[in-house]
Amino acid sequence: MDLVVENFREIYKGGDIDTIPFAKLIPPVSTIEALVLDQPTENTFIQQLTNLPEFQSFVATVYSAGN
Repeated sequence: MDLVVENFREIYKGGDIDTIPFAKLIPPVSTIEALVLDQPTENTFIQQLTNLPEFQSFVATVYSAGN
């Protein structure tokens, strides 16, 4: 997780990592998806992400827009 955050800081240097819009995080996250999604039930990053209310809201919005 620390490596992921450090990569985001490098990509978005000069900006506040806490205020990066979620949509801007998707491309960097997609590049590490194989590592993250290999064992999703054992991966604490996935567990933490799916428990975030912001993430749950985002997924619900994307899902409802597709229907």
